[in-house]
Amino acid sequence: SIEVSPNNTVTYTVIGDHSNGNFTEDTVTVSVNESTEVSAGADQSICEGDSITLTATATGGEILWSNGATTNSITVSPNSTTTYTVTADNNGCASSDDVTVTVSELPSADAGNDVAILNGESVTLTASGGGTYLWSTGETTQNIEVSPTTDQVYTVTVTNASSCTDEDSVQVSVIEPIVAEAGEDSTICEGESLTLNASGGDNYLWSTGETTQSITVNPDNTTVYTVTVSDAYSSDSDTVTVTVNPVPIADAGDDVTIDQGESVTLYGSGGNSYIWSTGETNANISVSPTETTTYRLTAIINGCSSEAEVTVTVLAPVNADAGEDVTICNSESVTLTASGGNEFEWSNGETSQSIEVSPSETTIYSVRVSNSLGFGIDEVQVTVNDCSLSGPTEEANGFEFKAFPNPTNGLLNLKISALDQDAIVYVTDIIGKRVRTIEVGAAVNQVTRREINLSGMPPGFYILNLSTENRSITKKIILR
Repeated sequence: SIEVSPNNTVTYTVIGDHSNGNFTEDTVTVSVNESTEVSAGADQSICEGDSITLTATATGGEILWSNGATTNSITVSPNSTTTYTVTADNNGCASSDDVTVTVSELPSADAGNDVAILNGESVTLTASGGGTYLWSTGETTQNIEVSPTTDQVYTVTVTNASSCTDEDSVQVSVIEPIVAEAGEDSTICEGESLTLNASGGDNYLWSTGETTQSITVNPDNTTVYTVTVSDAYSSDSDTVTVTVNPVPIADAGDDVTIDQGESVTLYGSGGNSYIWSTGETNANISVSPTETTTYRLTAIINGCSSEAEVTVTVLAPVNADAGEDVTICNSESVTLTASGGNEFEWSNGETSQSIEVSPSETTIYSVRVSNSLGFGIDEVQVTVNDCSLSGPTEEANGFEFKAFPNPTNGLLNLKISALDQDAIVYVTDIIGKRVRTIEVGAAVNQVTRREINLSGMPPGFYILNLSTENRSITKKIILR
């Protein structure tokens, strides 16, 4: 046996010398393969979550990585520090190398909580989580002060000692400050009320202590009201002035009496402008009414007004009227009323416009009516009948006159027996005015029935009279 170390391929021959003097030989070739070298590259550092490409270089042979890859370059993203081995094999001649990939943790960037500010204010943003900081504003301090005029998002990049980075953002919302509005100044008249309406926020506090958006006020004099308006971010105040003007006292003067055809001047006062019911706008007006008239004056100061009235009584020439003749039953009374002037003198000596009389027989009353223009006389007759409430009236020949029911609610039934002559039946009210009239023909041997409808007439006493050539029968009817 021999040990050889050829540098290249060599064929070796061995000769055998046998005892019998014979020789044999054989050969063996030792092939020398070229040796190989491999390099995995320098150790690397990455940040957590990153990947890196490792490239091996070899002088020959086939590449095999410890992760099974057979390419020269591999891309890896280990979760933790990892050593990768690469082997180059050239027909059994192999060489290997290691490369370590160190994985560094990421920083945890925190830009702080979102924040809201009022327009015009500033806010300090504070970042954390790393060694160095870079804001989207370009500033590199941990804290920055910003004063945006609109909503803005600020981003900070945090870098740790391993040069690993992380980002976070914070939003700064810009809110416009509220502006309180108490409404326009107003003017009212004394005694009036006014509703004040505020706006601009969520919450309201008036100087009256009320906390509603709208309040109703009734000041006695000019008053300034303050409202404070607020929301979650700001507050503001505003004032409104309510001017109270006094109400004028209108005076249209004293009532006056004139003769028909005359004129009179009415004097208004109490305001600085006026409106009469005639439409005139002067303080003093001249009127010539043909009948008694009431004039209304509106006096105005600073938009506030009051009213007064004055009556002009017009005396017309006397037209004496004692009223219509009237029929009553004996023992009854009746009220007589005169008109046509302003002074009255009755034939019984009374001087009032209305008198109550109760004559025992038919009587004529006269009245003297006068005013400043003269006088007149008129008469009224009060006829007195002997009225019976018994209902039926009978005579020996069988004549009978009945009215029922009495009292009645409206419908009055008449029953007339053995009427030997044509008759007229009258219904008169208590002052003698006829309200119903019916004609009834003669029917000697028969019973005649009629119906009188008094519905719609005023309740009270009515006189029912049946008249023929030789008889007159009167009954008192009560209408309920």
